[in-house]
Amino acid sequence: MRKILVILPILACLMGCGGTESDFTQQAVSPVALPTSLTQPVDATQGANLRLQTHELTIPANSLSQSTTVSLSTTPQPSVQPRDPDFHAFGTHLVVDLGSADVHHQGLMVHLPAPEKMGGQVFPVEIVDGVFVPLTGQTQSDGTVLAQVKGDAAHFEVGYAEQISFYPPHVNWGSYNGYYFNPASGKFEEFIHLGQVTGTVPNLGPNPMMVVHGLGSNIRKQEFAPVTQFLLDKGIITGAVGFEYDTLDSITANGGYLAQFYAEMAKVNPGATWRHYAHSMGCLVSRECIENNTLPIAATGNVTAFLCGPHTGSGVINILQGSLSLFQEFTAFIVMNDVLDFTNSNFERCQVSAQDPGFQDLADGSPVTGALNQNAAQHHPQFTYNTMAGDDRGLEFDLLDDIIGQDFDDGLVDIASANFSGLGQKSAELAPVSHITAVTSAEYAFPIVQQFLTP
Repeated sequence: MRKILVILPILACLMGCGGTESDFTQQAVSPVALPTSLTQPVDATQGANLRLQTHELTIPANSLSQSTTVSLSTTPQPSVQPRDPDFHAFGTHLVVDLGSADVHHQGLMVHLPAPEKMGGQVFPVEIVDGVFVPLTGQTQSDGTVLAQVKGDAAHFEVGYAEQISFYPPHVNWGSYNGYYFNPASGKFEEFIHLGQVTGTVPNLGPNPMMVVHGLGSNIRKQEFAPVTQFLLDKGIITGAVGFEYDTLDSITANGGYLAQFYAEMAKVNPGATWRHYAHSMGCLVSRECIENNTLPIAATGNVTAFLCGPHTGSGVINILQGSLSLFQEFTAFIVMNDVLDFTNSNFERCQVSAQDPGFQDLADGSPVTGALNQNAAQHHPQFTYNTMAGDDRGLEFDLLDDIIGQDFDDGLVDIASANFSGLGQKSAELAPVSHITAVTSAEYAFPIVQQFLTP
């Protein structure tokens, strides 16, 4: 074990020659600065305890895949800031480079100095490739924090981030918003606000598409614009609208609002043959609407593209419901990195709880999924179902699953749930996408969606 010895210099007095008091000269020597970097070989079987200034990195025995040279340095500010401006990284961060070694799942421990409180809730965080991962930290008697680094990244930063804005409680929307995709602008534009028509209900032609987003998502951020433009350009659809809803509300309520939206669209588009595109929670909202209503659309011939839908639930929710601290880490991660977004009807971010109906309905074995899945294949005579699952978590969901403590195929939903055979779907495809990139992947997802929605 190597320790850094800091030797404080002694102030020296230099005496000049001569016998008078005016000949006396004193010179102060400045203290030696603390080192800002450290490089040390580490034996993987023995581990090490490395200290740099006020930060300490503990590498347990057998926690590295191989012996390596570890480099530490400190920086007064991290390399990046959280994507959400309501969070701010501050203070000195420890930069760790583990060389060629991988980290086994038990992780490492970092001893951080006491945070300089700013004004909000402070999180110890690990930063990997620009992604902020809140860490479980225990405050010591001296105010310092001992935090576990769970990820397996060989290069990362550790320090503090602070939530500087606090969100109001969630207030149920009690309605929905409707958007029209304008080919001239390439964007979805709102024409129904909280159930009230504020613009012109569009005529979408014989083969319109309904877009339904997932948990913590929306239509107004234009995430679904690229795939919509792609399908228009291919001639698969003749127009599109987007259904935006409160994802913290229940699936049952939101399925009812979607049926209302279809009824509103039928006033201008009676008997149209619809293409229906849904992602994540939106697949369950869509099924609630389709399987429990006779919609004012074509009696048959309507088709769906259900992407990464938790048709039998997501075990992520069950894990989060069992731990308040884990749920707080999870929500801090998804909001800090702008992965999911939960808002009130005024579009301002709001507080979330694992007990919100939207979360409860997505749990593995929830009453809602149980009821939907009973003889589901016989309950959608107007629609032909198609499903797609993802099997590539990507960096963000790898890190998120480290927080959760269990891996899921696309980061949030397993293949068996997304491609649940009890739906009686025509096609069930698998793509190398994560739960989020399923929406944006022009290389892998768009061709599959095109295949699903082509009669």
